[in-house]
Amino acid sequence: MNLSNSTKSILMLTTAALMSNAGAQSLEADYPLLTDLADATGNHGDMILQGNPGPPAPPSTGMPLCTNGIYISLIDGQDIQTPILNNFTLDSFIFIVDFNITELPDANDSPPRQPVIMGGWLSRFIGLYTDFAGTIGIKHNNSNYEWSSTSVVEGQWYTGELRYNDGQVDVFIDGQHVMTRTVGPLMDFQGDHNVTITDFSEGNAFYGCIRDLMVIYDADTIMTGNFE
Repeated sequence: MNLSNSTKSILMLTTAALMSNAGAQSLEADYPLLTDLADATGNHGDMILQGNPGPPAPPSTGMPLCTNGIYISLIDGQDIQTPILNNFTLDSFIFIVDFNITELPDANDSPPRQPVIMGGWLSRFIGLYTDFAGTIGIKHNNSNYEWSSTSVVEGQWYTGELRYNDGQVDVFIDGQHVMTRTVGPLMDFQGDHNVTITDFSEGNAFYGCIRDLMVIYDADTIMTGNFE
């Protein structure tokens, strides 16, 4: 099932309650991306849109934020990314995003996969991925891939949730747990703690639309507290 806005509001309230108990957790960034590019928490600046030469159109009522899937360094390439999240650490966090794939990569593409979101535009410390068949997976530490047995299709909204806590990764799609992997520590490089739709190591980008991007720091109590 997809998470409705009301369900997400409940999740956010649950998160806030957990934060008040644990003290360390923080809903650090919340980009609804419905009518503007603003961070609803006020902690960070607007989402950054880039293009070569034209960036993606900002979201507006009835028009989601979408990118054309062309790598930013190529003609007509586009990128969407958050500002640097200054308080971010790689020990424990959660990424949540709604995504709608316009087109999956072809099996003969090089590479035959694409990011949905990627943490760290320089280090690529972890990101949510799909392959040409729509199989959900992750990429971590720049060059390592892990795949689930769950697939998504083009033209449908999904809620993806990637949780990292002290070496363990859990991925949820529409609230359903689809994979767990032990990946160890994540690679840090020059504090590149942002979230983008581009994999700058492979030169490929997400082709589709996103909304409701949230970043939560310190996932430990949330994960053990049945946040899903």
